Amino acid sequence: MLPFVTFGVAALTGIFVGKKLFHKRFIHDKSSKAPSIEFIRETIHPEPPIVLSTEEVPLDNRFGSNTLISEHEFARTATVQLRLGQTEQTSKLSKANWWPILEGFIQKELGKNRGVEFGSQIARRVKITFSAEPGKFILYKVIWKQESCRGSLLIRVGHRAYKIPFFIAYGLSHSIESLEEKQKSAKKGQGSNT
Repeated sequence: MLPFVTFGVAALTGIFVGKKLFHKRFIHDKSSKAPSIEFIRETIHPEPPIVLSTEEVPLDNRFGSNTLISEHEFARTATVQLRLGQTEQTSKLSKANWWPILEGFIQKELGKNRGVEFGSQIARRVKITFSAEPGKFILYKVIWKQESCRGSLLIRVGHRAYKIPFFIAYGLSHSIESLEEKQKSAKKGQGSNT
């Protein structure tokens, strides 16, 4: 009898610990008749940043004798985005009446892993001072970007595993590029990067 009692205690302990460990990564909503949803694995493929916009500041000092200085203020807003892809396998899931529950689960998991909230707005404001030496024409470009990545989630819905592709755009940053034209008579399109 003692081995059965020991086995029973061990089983109950395992169930309790399992619920504590996987509570946040496992959903089962009996009221909506939705099947259980369990996060299994995430695969990420980094993507190049997305260019949101480019703002140009031309400084023409080809006929000046002093350094030309110009200060500008720029502002930009971006949205943290999540797009779920469709495959033949997941198209049936998207038609289910509990699909919003699955979408919410995926948003929560991916957002938690990156410390972001999908649908939220990010605002940035920067002041930049540009300059051009005498005899130079410089075209400055302020480039606003968002980081991005593609990947897939392996999720168990009920008794079946599904691979759900996704795309994420997050963050907001800027970079500055410049193109210099030294001579008034320089041919259009020629120049060097600085």
